[in-house]
Amino acid sequence: MKKIQEVKKIAKKCLKCKNPLCVKGCPLNNPIPEILTLIENDNIIEACNILFKNTNVPYICSNLCDKEKSCYGNCVLSKKQDAVPFYIVEEYLSSFYNEDKFEKPLTNNKNAVVIGSGVAGINASIMLALEGFNVTIVDKENRIGGVVNNSLPKFRFDDSILNIYERILNKLNVNVLLNKEFGIDISFEDLLKYDVCIFAMGTMESKLNFEKSEYVIDAIEILSDYKKGISIINDKKVIVTGGGNVAMDVARTLIRCNNNVTIVYRRDLENAPSSKHEINLAKDEGVKFLECYSPVSLNTEEDVLKSATFEKTILVNDPTSSRKKFEKTGIFENIECDYVVEAIGQNANYKYIKEKLPEMFNQDGWPINECVKCENTLFICAGDFNLGASSFAKATAHSKNAVREVLKNIWE
Repeated sequence: MKKIQEVKKIAKKCLKCKNPLCVKGCPLNNPIPEILTLIENDNIIEACNILFKNTNVPYICSNLCDKEKSCYGNCVLSKKQDAVPFYIVEEYLSSFYNEDKFEKPLTNNKNAVVIGSGVAGINASIMLALEGFNVTIVDKENRIGGVVNNSLPKFRFDDSILNIYERILNKLNVNVLLNKEFGIDISFEDLLKYDVCIFAMGTMESKLNFEKSEYVIDAIEILSDYKKGISIINDKKVIVTGGGNVAMDVARTLIRCNNNVTIVYRRDLENAPSSKHEINLAKDEGVKFLECYSPVSLNTEEDVLKSATFEKTILVNDPTSSRKKFEKTGIFENIECDYVVEAIGQNANYKYIKEKLPEMFNQDGWPINECVKCENTLFICAGDFNLGASSFAKATAHSKNAVREVLKNIWE
């Protein structure tokens, strides 16, 4: 009862703008004023229906979206520091999102396969199933969920939400094949028996400043091991390079293992890709920050890491970006450490697909946003596998557009 009263109070704050910036700021373009108007008029179920019609990841987005860069930060009332916290409303409405909302329609006699079961793959599978496709979803891991299952720390997000998605996929008769890796267990030729294939494998290869070694570790490896209960670094001085949410996640994880942790980032925190909320949580938990330093080299003695060398940077305006770019200064500093954990981003691995479908990529080597046909199968890339590492909402929005592209082409 208390929660619904809070939600109704939030709904009344909304100005119901004719040109709602909150909607434009949301990667999924959730019809926020319409939803809030329905809640204000006690039409909770209708508000749920409209939200769920637009998004399949309401609980994930309400908890993991960078609200300062999406709906909340774009609200006109944010200038008065009184923005409408729609993420609280979305989280409340998410409690109504479950398999009971879904019914498998009559088949359209088309078969689709989705490679990857992160948020983009799950969303694409649900959308295709609701359009009557017979859907198979394939993932190399032992459970659906992508990073939510593999590496997102439980202290940041409760991954029991995946239980709901497992039930939804089951309700829609989606065939889920786990522990099957594309390019190893499943070949490109295996995909040609389907009418549609959506690649949604996410970003699988981490970027590194330094060559991996016993004292240079990939952040995703740390997060994955920690989530599996595998022992990681304890009671050491650790430098984490990077300024995104993965850097914050791994730093907070390492703090929980009694390490002395410093995040070193080549820009300042104002220009970091991580959300302010995640940065503040890391600070509150004891993570130290060194801003405007770029990694240069590692210093070892008898194969033992003693320190890392960083070069001081300065920030200058970049006319091509909302973020400032950094320039090196020639000023260096050595920072003592036992380990360096790299969290500077991930790339997708396109090598195998480029060999089989070169026409799927533009001259710069990036996937196009259109369907490509091979024999009788339509292929398209979706989510982070197309975009590069982004946000859950952006990956989902991109997968929506990929499915729409499929629907536009499938009957031609």
